[in-house]
Amino acid sequence: MDIKHVSGKDKGKVFIYALSTCGWCKKTKAFLNEQGVEYSYVDVDLVPAAEQDGVVQEIKRWNRRPRFRPS
Repeated sequence: MDIKHVSGKDKGKVFIYALSTCGWCKKTKAFLNEQGVEYSYVDVDLVPAAEQDGVVQEIKRWNRRPRFRPS
């Protein structure tokens, strides 16, 4: 899994499971960048197919009703 890290002010551990094509995900990243917040993220739709089930299980750990399923 390719986790990206963006440096900034430490406001606690911020991690985003995003989709590379999602407008709201892009807006969230832009907002965090504007605020100078440090965060990490993974674009779930770009995760290799062999790893996607594991990523989806991790998302379900934090959100019992994920609205997407990578193809």
